[in-house]
Amino acid sequence: MRRPYRAAGDTVAARPVDRVSVKGKSAPIVVYELLGLKDEVGMESIRLAELHKLGLESYRGRDWAGAIGRFKEIIRLKPGDGPATALLRRCREFAVQRPAANWDGVNHMDSK
Repeated sequence: MRRPYRAAGDTVAARPVDRVSVKGKSAPIVVYELLGLKDEVGMESIRLAELHKLGLESYRGRDWAGAIGRFKEIIRLKPGDGPATALLRRCREFAVQRPAANWDGVNHMDSK
């Protein structure tokens, strides 16, 4: 399977949004938000993408406080940011009720 983001190489800037597994598929995929051509995207967008990547790493590592801090920073810089808002909500829920020991950090989608 050809992965468009990887095929584009260093010509585009993109933000990894989440790792998901959709109904009917067993392997999870990383979903990206295309920001634009690298040489045309502003530094603010690059910074938000880097913060989001770090937030996802904290999230997958079960570092809820670290992830919450990064996603809150994204929302401070870009109010209403959908991906950061969704992940912030999940992190807050997991901070209260820890996920199962076999949790893999993948958002399992139940419908297509």
